[in-house]
Amino acid sequence: MLSGCPDCIDDETERGENALHLAVMNNRFEAVKKMVGWIREMNKEFLLNMKDEQGNTVLHLASWKKQRRVIEILLGK
Repeated sequence: MLSGCPDCIDDETERGENALHLAVMNNRFEAVKKMVGWIREMNKEFLLNMKDEQGNTVLHLASWKKQRRVIEILLGK
């Protein structure tokens, strides 16, 4: 996805979710890992802190879904 359409990472759903929100909600660990690496490489860290319409960041969603590995990646551990 990112190699074919790098700007797609900035797209949002009608509910304000970006690709990272969707990957976390759908338990796509490898996709999250790759996207976070790409986001950091492209200096687009603002995407990590984007809130959906309910005010949830990706970290909020990962915590809610008890995704420890995702939380560690988001916190840079």
